[in-house]
Amino acid sequence: MKNIANLDWSLDIQCPSCEHVFDISNSGNDDDGEITVKIFNNKWDDIKGHRISCPDCGKVFLIDEVIY
Repeated sequence: MKNIANLDWSLDIQCPSCEHVFDISNSGNDDDGEITVKIFNNKWDDIKGHRISCPDCGKVFLIDEVIY
C-alpha cells in the first residue's frame, strides 16, 4: 500500500460589499493560475492589488494582503 499525501488548499477572502466569504482559487478569479503560481512560489506580495470579482454580488475589489 502506498502512503499518498493529498494537497488541499484555498485562498479565502471576504467581499467588502456583501461580506460573502469565498475561495479565490475556486471562484473563477484564478482561471489562468496566476494567483496559484504566486502563492506556491512564496511571492505573496505580488498578489497585492490583484482584482477580484465576488461570485455572489459581482463587486470588483482589490486584494490588500495575504496572510498565513
